[in-house]
Amino acid sequence: MKLKDIGRYGEAVAKYYFKNKGYTFLSANFQISEGEIDLIFKKDNEIVAIEVKASVIPGNNVFSYEYSPIQKINRLKLHKIKITLCHFIKKHHQYRYFNKRVDLIGVRILSRVSSEDFKNLKTISEAIKLNLFKNIFITHIPNVIW
Repeated sequence: MKLKDIGRYGEAVAKYYFKNKGYTFLSANFQISEGEIDLIFKKDNEIVAIEVKASVIPGNNVFSYEYSPIQKINRLKLHKIKITLCHFIKKHHQYRYFNKRVDLIGVRILSRVSSEDFKNLKTISEAIKLNLFKNIFITHIPNVIW
């Protein structure tokens, strides 16, 4: 299975998470030359750029330090998200007076199989059909920068 598939699945989980919290979805994978934002939502008078990192954890290692996907996000990435969100707002003038926020979402997927068995799968859909996920853990860190 490709890492991109895991990332897309993580983004789908994050999208569902925010929609259930009453946010309105605006955009996915908004790109400019300087960077990309995984998801953009709004709620009331606030625009939220969301960076999603996902990882699959074999067996019972859910609390393992090395499997924390949010650790992959650095200051440079956050700076690029901030610049990209400003471009999004310039393109969509109706949001120019909204407050801005950047949130981080870590999606840790606990697998029922070993990492080797998981790598042999072709798609996330195949893993879902085979019921290979025990649990999904979401870490939400709101308002990281602005």
